Amino acid sequence: MKATNRQKKLLKFFHVDFSTNLSSGAAGWEISQIMAKFENRKLWNSYLYLTKDFDNQTDELMPVDTELIENTIVPDGWTSELSKSDFMFEVATEIVEQNGPYDLPEPEVVFTDHTFFCLLENLNLVREANAIKSHSNITAKWLNQSLQK
Repeated sequence: MKATNRQKKLLKFFHVDFSTNLSSGAAGWEISQIMAKFENRKLWNSYLYLTKDFDNQTDELMPVDTELIENTIVPDGWTSELSKSDFMFEVATEIVEQNGPYDLPEPEVVFTDHTFFCLLENLNLVREANAIKSHSNITAKWLNQSLQK
């Protein structure tokens, strides 16, 4: 298996030359040697802190001043995992705000030849739902009428 883009990105950050057919195992071994040194972990975390470069679509590094990386103090308690989670949340929020994941107008969804049961707080509704021997939709009209009883 070939090295991942994340592995290649880290190797590039530390100026490690590698071939295009580098295996993930060889990359992992090299990375473990690099990250065994505290100073290297500090530099990599500074890079991630400054750039928020959590993308694995490409092995290209984001542009950032080397001197800035070396002089950056990463706040206590900061981890790339938490920062990545925050970053992904920001991306998802942006997509939702742009109505990205939703179909507008909402399409009609029809299930035929299926019976769906749900747990309802009102025991009478549960009994009614269990009594239905339907192979078509349970309509919202029936549910609304039952809730009004």
